[in-house]
Amino acid sequence: MARLRPRASSRPPVNWAGVDEEFLVICPYCGEAVEIFLEADLAGSLIQDCEVCCRPWLVRITGEASGRRVDVSRADGSD
Repeated sequence: MARLRPRASSRPPVNWAGVDEEFLVICPYCGEAVEIFLEADLAGSLIQDCEVCCRPWLVRITGEASGRRVDVSRADGSD
């Protein structure tokens, strides 16, 4: 299961409320690094396609604010 990390940024810290977050993820199919954007209030699971190979990811978002955890796995059942 690939893990997402917040992307390093030179931007100053911002208020959490209403701010989207940018993450860098490694596709569990093709191995390419892809940036995804998640809204601050988004939680649970969603399906998103890889921008490189177009295969579906299952994106799981847990936690809150800076303690948020995002996991990406294959969504086609081939794990």
